[in-house]
Amino acid sequence: MFEVASDAVGSAPGAWALLFAFIIGHMLGDFPLQGDFLALGKVRGYWIGPDAPAGASPGMWLYCLTAHSLIQAGIVWIISGSVILGVAELVLHWLTDYGKGEGKFGFALDQGFHLGAKVVFSVMIYLGVIPLI
Repeated sequence: MFEVASDAVGSAPGAWALLFAFIIGHMLGDFPLQGDFLALGKVRGYWIGPDAPAGASPGMWLYCLTAHSLIQAGIVWIISGSVILGVAELVLHWLTDYGKGEGKFGFALDQGFHLGAKVVFSVMIYLGVIPLI
């Protein structure tokens, strides 16, 4: 785990550095580490209907969405050292991407929710309300 998380407890400059690390990690996880297979596959509608990939299984979206969310959770865990925040990221990222995939909101709001979570995580660590284990 990185020192940046422990340096953020009670330190505004440390919290800003932590937020910067979270944002970098998020961008890596949402773009180069996601790839087309997960980006398309995490949407439920991709696997059904006449344009579905050959041999598609209707439940494949659950695997893809969960896999992508686990990648994001792992990034948060590695950066923060907090399993609690890793699990929170898993749930929040899954729900956010599910909502976007269902057409409830678009790309900008999706990214806003993801980055907002990172702000909340950084503040929680700054305030010392999340144990860094």
